[in-house]
Amino acid sequence: MNHPELIWRSLLALLSISLADLVAAQEAAQVVRAVQEYSAAMEETQPDLKLQRFGIAEQLFRQATEASIAAGNHPSAQLYLNLGNAALQARHVGAAIVAWRRVLELQPGNAAALQNLSSARATLPESVRRNEPDELSDTLFFWTTFFSAAELQLLTAGMFLAGAVLMAAGILKVNTVLRNSGLGLLALWVISLIPWVLQSVGTNQAEAVVTGDNCVLRSADSENAAARLSAPLPDGTEVIVVQERERWLEIEISGRTGWVLASQLEVLR
Repeated sequence: MNHPELIWRSLLALLSISLADLVAAQEAAQVVRAVQEYSAAMEETQPDLKLQRFGIAEQLFRQATEASIAAGNHPSAQLYLNLGNAALQARHVGAAIVAWRRVLELQPGNAAALQNLSSARATLPESVRRNEPDELSDTLFFWTTFFSAAELQLLTAGMFLAGAVLMAAGILKVNTVLRNSGLGLLALWVISLIPWVLQSVGTNQAEAVVTGDNCVLRSADSENAAARLSAPLPDGTEVIVVQERERWLEIEISGRTGWVLASQLEVLR
C-alpha cells in the first residue's frame, strides 16, 4: 500500500471516529436537556407550562433515541423508559406505551416498565383495553422475564451443550450418573424452548399502538368508508396488524377488524 493511500485511509478512519463521537455527544446533550426539562416540568405550577415542558422533554428524549439508532446503536432501556415517562406526562399515552414496550423488548422483567404499562392500560376504556393473559405458561416460565433475549439464547445453548457432553461421556464410559445428568440437562433445554415456541406462535402478526387522535376504524381503506365503531380508537389502543396497504393498515381489535390510517399508529416490529 502506498503512502498517499495509507494517509487517506487514516483520515477516513479519524473522520468516522469523530463523527461517531459527535453523534454520541449530541445524544448525551439531548438527554441532559431532556432531564432538565423534565425536572423543570415537575416543579412547574402552571398547568399549561407544565404540559409544555413535559412535551419538550419527550421530544428531546425521542431525538436522543433517533440519534442512537442513526449512529447504528440500540437505544438503552433506560432511555426508552425516560421517553415513556415524559410522553405519559405530556398526555401522549400511545407514545408512552410504545416506549415501555421497547423497554420490555430489551429487559423483559423491567419492573418500572411493567408497572407503568399496566397503569397506562388501566386508563383506557375496557372495550379496547389490553389485558395480559393469566395463563399457566406465564406462571411456569416467569423466570424468563429475568433475562434478556440474548441471555436466554446463551442459557439455552449452554444447557444443550452441557447436556450433550455429559450424555456422550456417560455413554462412552458407561456411567449412569453422567448419562442421567446429561438427560436432565437436555430435558431442561427442551422445557426452556417452550416460551420461544409460544412466543413465535403468538407473534406471527405485527402489533401496533394508536398514537394519533381521531383514529377511526373504517370498513374499507378509504376515508369515505363507514366507521366500524361508534367512537374513534383512543390514544394508546394496542392492536394486531392484519395487513398493510399503502397509507392504510387493516387491524384487529377486540375480535373486530377494520382499516385505519397508518400515520395514526406506530407498528412494533
